[in-house]
Amino acid sequence: MERASKAVLAKYIKHRIHIRMNYKDKTYIAHVRRDVTIKFPSEGAGHASLQKQIYYSPSAAVKAIVKHGVNGWATWCYERTRGDWKPIDLLRRIR
Repeated sequence: MERASKAVLAKYIKHRIHIRMNYKDKTYIAHVRRDVTIKFPSEGAGHASLQKQIYYSPSAAVKAIVKHGVNGWATWCYERTRGDWKPIDLLRRIR
């Protein structure tokens, strides 16, 4: 499995950012790291098993939470400006 082909955020994100999503009244936080993989920090994972994995797409990261296929581009949000959270799908449209 080649990482470069799997890290779908590489075209849109050039530095580390935080992303978040809500599911069943809980907010999940993840980091998009410099290598554009997604990792859950201990404070935002909700479950220890999420912290152990590295995800290569927004959809894979959300599937780990909801346990079925979901459009991660529409689910995860990033903070465009302080307090202004937007779906990460916006990154594909402004690039």
